[in-house]
Amino acid sequence: MKLWMPGEQLAYEAKEKETELRAAISALKRLGDGPHSLLLSAHYQRYQYNMQSLRPSNTSYGGGAYTAALSQLVFSAIAQATNQIEAFALLVKRHALASSAAAGGLRAAAECVQIALGHCSLLEARGLELCPLLLKLFRPSVEQALDANLKRIEESTAAADDWELTYPSTIARQSVRSSTSLCTSISYNHKLSSSAHRFNVMVQDFFEDVGPLLSKQLGGRTLEGLFQVFDSYIDMLIKALPGYMEEEASFEGSGNKVVGMAETEAQQIALLANASLLADDMLPRAAMKLTSANQSNFKDDTRRKVSDRQNRHPEQREWKRRLATSVDRLKDNFCRQHACFRSYF
Repeated sequence: MKLWMPGEQLAYEAKEKETELRAAISALKRLGDGPHSLLLSAHYQRYQYNMQSLRPSNTSYGGGAYTAALSQLVFSAIAQATNQIEAFALLVKRHALASSAAAGGLRAAAECVQIALGHCSLLEARGLELCPLLLKLFRPSVEQALDANLKRIEESTAAADDWELTYPSTIARQSVRSSTSLCTSISYNHKLSSSAHRFNVMVQDFFEDVGPLLSKQLGGRTLEGLFQVFDSYIDMLIKALPGYMEEEASFEGSGNKVVGMAETEAQQIALLANASLLADDMLPRAAMKLTSANQSNFKDDTRRKVSDRQNRHPEQREWKRRLATSVDRLKDNFCRQHACFRSYF
């Protein structure tokens, strides 16, 4: 009886009917004989049999007909791999990525995608590149998590600030991330006010989470999103200038936050210190994690690593220039206010 034939013999029965084969494997499952391996082996043997069954014709057109038939057989099988990738991505998004992305779990989403890409990259070593398809399928979920994190940074930046410059040790206990990013932030040893310290710590954490996503071609979107968040923070600093109330209609992008006024000159200088240190030093340092993550992720692909590095540096230089332009808005408001003050007196 075929149900009790050895597993290897079943696998080599290439022309076995599908229903009969499934029944045999179902029975073998109770014996613990790896039914999935048997099924894959059976499909492979059937595939090999079909390829060997093709015979080239002796006519002058036989080569083309043979190539066409063989191509249809082989590439239709490869097309099934694409379908399997899509089904796989759907399951991962439904059971892992969807909840992480909706909750803004950027690190969890990145880890899910990175695990999948790790397995996919094993095929690249054998000449089959399916990673671009996988990235295309995962991209919407990852972008959702990315946007949720950027929004969280913007909403969590405290508007209630006394505008007193302190070292970062005063907010060390407030950091959710306890290891690398906090130590990195403290190592810069800059004096900032509490809102700027909070902003910096969250950005450091954000870049740690988003680092692996550079291979998914989200580096540009990441930098653009963070620029928008920083620009919103600059709006908040402008609102803290005493002369803001006269020009309130000009700044609608800063939301409904009630910002404490920087009444003294020292407090107003603290506003400039916050913006300048973040734009000139701390944010560009954090953005360098994108480049370092890119280099570590593609150690085995020299051409792609060199190309990405060449493209990334001009992009980051342009990003830093835009940060400086945003800071100039604060400086212009500061100078205009002090010019008006002096002309009044």
